[in-house]
Amino acid sequence: MGPSFMTAICFPSFGLGMSALALVSERKAYTTIELALKSGIRYFDTAALHGDGQAEVWLGHALRNTPEDVIVSTKCGWYRDFGNPPPFQSGQADIWDFSEKKTRLSVDLLSERLNQSFLDIVFLHDTKENIYQAFFEALPVSRELQANNRIGMIGVRCNTVDALLTSLEAGITDVLLIAERWTLLDRTVGLELLLLANSRNTNIIVGEVLNSGCLAQHDNASAKFNYRPISRIEQCKFRELCTLINKYTSLMAVALQFPNRDPCVSVTLLGVSEADQLRGSFRFLDQVIPDMFWQEVEGMGLKA
Repeated sequence: MGPSFMTAICFPSFGLGMSALALVSERKAYTTIELALKSGIRYFDTAALHGDGQAEVWLGHALRNTPEDVIVSTKCGWYRDFGNPPPFQSGQADIWDFSEKKTRLSVDLLSERLNQSFLDIVFLHDTKENIYQAFFEALPVSRELQANNRIGMIGVRCNTVDALLTSLEAGITDVLLIAERWTLLDRTVGLELLLLANSRNTNIIVGEVLNSGCLAQHDNASAKFNYRPISRIEQCKFRELCTLINKYTSLMAVALQFPNRDPCVSVTLLGVSEADQLRGSFRFLDQVIPDMFWQEVEGMGLKA
C-alpha cells in the first residue's frame, strides 16, 4: 500500500481487538485470529502495550500469507514489559514516552513484529498523559514517516473526551479510536465529537464497548465499569437499561450492535480472549433487534 491508502481505505463494520488475546496462550491467540479471518474479519487492532508487543508478534505471524485487504492498526507511546499483564496484576507501572527517539524506534519495532514495512494505522496511545510531547515530538515524527510511506494513517486513541476533541480541533489526526466512551451505557462522547469528526472526514473506531466487562455481566456484583467498581448512579442507569433490554433481546446483542448504529462510526472492535467468545459475538451481532427497542433506548445511558 502507498500514500493513497488514506483516501482509498474502506473500513469494515467490525474488527478484532488484540488486548485480551495478548494474555492468553499462543495457541489460543492463533486459533482465534484464524477464526476471525475465516469469518470475514479484515481489521485487527493491536498495540505495543499489549504484552509490550507480544500480541503484535503473534498477529504478525498469524497474518502471513493472508488476504491483501486486511487492515492492521497498532499504537505507540504507552508501553509495558514484554508479556506482562496490567499493573494491577504485575505490580509494575506502565511507561508513557512520546519522545521523538522512542517514537521512531517504536515504529521500527512495530514493523518488525508485524512483518510489515508499511503500517496501515499508527495511533498515539492515550495522549492525555503527555499531550505536549505527543503533539510536538511524536506527531512530527509520525508525519515524517507517513510522508516517507512507512505509515498510512495517524490516529489518536483515548478514553477522555477532552483529549479527543483537542486532537480533532488541532487537525492532527486522520482517525480516532474512542475507548469506552461510545457504548450502550457510557455515551459521553455525545454528538459533539461524533459530528465534528464526521465534518472533518476523520474516521471513528470504537473499542472497549463492554466497558471493562460490565455490559457482559449485568448480574455480576463485582463486575468492573471502566476498570473500576461501578458507582451507585451508574448502577441505577445500568439496571434501568437492563430492565428495558430484557423485554426485547439480550444485553450482549444490544451492547455489540449499539456503536455502529451511528453513521459517524466506521468500525466497532470486538474484544475476545478465545475463539468461542468470538463465535458468541457473531451470534449476538446476527440477532435482530426491533426498531421499537432502539427508539426507547435512544435517550438512555450516561452522558457528559
